[in-house]
Amino acid sequence: MRVNIKKKSLVAGSVLLVTLATCLILGVLMGSYLSMIKSQHFSVARGQAWNGALVVAEAGVEEALAQLNDTNLIKLGIQTYQGFNANKWLPPDSNHSGYWKTNILTDGTRTNSYYDVTINTNNPANPLIIATGYVSGPLSSPSLKRTVKVLAQPITKSTPSGGMVVSDTVDFKGFGINIDSFQSTNLALFPGGIYNSSNAMDHAQVSTTSRQTNAMNLGNGKIKGVIHTGPNANAQMGAQGVVGDMAFVNNGSNAGKIEANHQLHDASQTYVDATLPDTGAFVWQTAVPGAYVINGVTYKYSLSDARPWKISSLDGSVYVSKPGVKLWVQNSFNFPSSGQILIPAGNSLSMFVTAPTASIGGNGVINESGASSSFQYYGLPANTALNISANAAFVGLIYAPEAVFTLGGGGNNIYDFIGASITKSVKMNGHFNFHYDEASNTYLQLFGYSAISWDEL
Repeated sequence: MRVNIKKKSLVAGSVLLVTLATCLILGVLMGSYLSMIKSQHFSVARGQAWNGALVVAEAGVEEALAQLNDTNLIKLGIQTYQGFNANKWLPPDSNHSGYWKTNILTDGTRTNSYYDVTINTNNPANPLIIATGYVSGPLSSPSLKRTVKVLAQPITKSTPSGGMVVSDTVDFKGFGINIDSFQSTNLALFPGGIYNSSNAMDHAQVSTTSRQTNAMNLGNGKIKGVIHTGPNANAQMGAQGVVGDMAFVNNGSNAGKIEANHQLHDASQTYVDATLPDTGAFVWQTAVPGAYVINGVTYKYSLSDARPWKISSLDGSVYVSKPGVKLWVQNSFNFPSSGQILIPAGNSLSMFVTAPTASIGGNGVINESGASSSFQYYGLPANTALNISANAAFVGLIYAPEAVFTLGGGGNNIYDFIGASITKSVKMNGHFNFHYDEASNTYLQLFGYSAISWDEL
């Protein structure tokens, strides 16, 4: 019997060749697929790094704007209240046309990006910021960079109008809260720019830009004017609350009602951060504490307009001896029970606060002129709480868009608030008459710079 071994060997060899060819094809396909995945991964990683470089550059722009808004930067260069090299900015050199800074960013364990930013102040009206962000490339590829150019200009010098304005919540807890308005520049109706009830107006404004349905709780407050909320939000009101014009509010049958067209859903304005003012050729000087006896009252500080003053911790009484006085309260602000700020008629005070909490108690701010423009309170971003619990009326203007504002009255006494307030939120605990000065937006002065153009180079 013959066995065809040769034929079987040929068949086996053919199968092996087909198998090897199949494996080769599969290997090529697998290699191509892995190569494609690697390319896609590299492309995605590079895209993320490319986008990240722009974010890093924008971080440089943010830091430059913060430094640009520092007091005296434009007129005195980098000689701010912190001295030369403030915040580690460096003067111009062969590689930088203006003050510059490099800041390295890390994720906590390793460096993965940095930015180089320059502020050119050759034209103070339009400072130029150029920021370049650098991000590590994927794998061993070179770093990626993107550069942006931002032109700035001075921000609006006066604030938008608004009586009691917040970006969060309004909460009226007291039973005797009444809000109306007056126009301090109308000297025929309000001699000396001082509020009087005989000529009070019904142009009050209570406003929240929040869209929360419960952002405005008016309780039993009586508002002679208009309330504003964000889109789709509605005000909550107690059985004795009322909103409308003078005649509508004074009509007792309208309790619990809002007059037609006196609740608007149009609050969308934004408020820039307060900054320290441009003090020209003068730097902030530390006020010297002492025992200044004036008209039988002892004050810890007596301030003139000779310099802009700074106090690290305000814990005593202040006498304002001149018009145009500027005071920067840096770290803490807490009056003793007998403390006060006295502003005699004809004098004025602008106060800039970076203390986290400002508590005005005791006799409070005694503004003898009765004009709201004579006392202006500016809460910078670090100032997140403002409490007024003084045993006297408050006459002044408040601009503190990051502060939770609390007005606390005692017992059945009725206290007056004359002026305007722009804060993050407001809570009124007690009996208050809030008289909105419609001229407030012409008195409050904002400083600093904001971006007007943004271009990638």
